[in-house]
Parts: sequence; C-alpha cells; structure tokens
Amino acid sequence: MMNKIKNYFRNLYRYCYMKLIIPMKRERHNPQYIAWGTAVGLFCGFTPIVWQMNVVFIIWFIARLFKFHFSLPIGLAWTWISNSFTNLPLFYLYYITGSIMLGQEIGGYDEFMGFFQNGIIEGIKQTFIFWGKPILFGSFVYMILFSVAGYFISYKYACRLRDKYAAKRLNNKNLEGAY
Repeated sequence: MMNKIKNYFRNLYRYCYMKLIIPMKRERHNPQYIAWGTAVGLFCGFTPIVWQMNVVFIIWFIARLFKFHFSLPIGLAWTWISNSFTNLPLFYLYYITGSIMLGQEIGGYDEFMGFFQNGIIEGIKQTFIFWGKPILFGSFVYMILFSVAGYFISYKYACRLRDKYAAKRLNNKNLEGAY
C-alpha cells in the first residue's frame, strides 16, 4: 500500500514537472515573457469559473492587440492548478476567505458540500444564490496573491535558467577555441 502511495506521488511530481517546469525550461524568450505567462495562468486558474484555459487564450489574444506578449503555453499550463479534484476545496477556501472579508457567518464544509450532493445544476444554482458574493470576493485574494507570487518566482527561475544557459554557451565557445 505504501509503495502505491509513494508511486502515485512520484508520478504526480513527474507529471507536474513535465507540464509546468519543462515548458519554462524550453522557452527561449526573455524572463518577463515567461513570468507574465505564469502570472496570467495562475490568475485565471484561481478564478471561480470553468474554462479558465479559454479565458487565458482570450486574454492572450487581446493582449497581443495592445502589443503586450506573454507565453501562451505556460499560461495555459498554469490554469491546471484548479481541476476536477481541487475545485470544490478551492471554492470552499474562497467562501471562507470572502465570508471573513465581508464579515459574514461561515457555514461548515458539510453544509457547503451538501449543496453539491443534491445534483450539479442545483448545487451550482444554490452556490451562486447563497455563496456567490463571498466566493467571488475570496477568490480575488488568491488570484492576486498567487499571480504576483508566481510572476516573481518564475521570473527569478527564468533568469537563473538564462544565466545557466549563457554560462554553458560561453564555456562551450571557450572550449572550441582551445582546439
């Protein structure tokens, strides 16, 4: 049983590395281009809506009209932070944060999940009626927090990669001249 769990987390790590880090390593644009892709992807990934990848594409298209560029593949990849497994816990986190911000009483997780067990359509309808405002306000906190943090972390990572590749190219040129 422990081996299965260990293998699951190893495979999850490999999958995340392949989908999120490898595109950053392969990107040959400047670090801002990579960092903005990460920031837009995380911003859209933490929105309490569906089809975040479509939203990233629309933002990318509109941004290009205004001569603002970011990495579309990286932006699309970082929207995967919210998926079928993480949506309900994220919505509950947004709800708690928004309720605290608005000074409202916080309902329990069982009550929150109860609406979704009655059926998807009914659950979504009840969520918007009763919890829409706290979820929306709460999501803004995480959208801004994670997109800003993602920008700076990925910018630093991209700068480090750029410097590493530059040093490797310089070292290779020095070795070629020695022969």
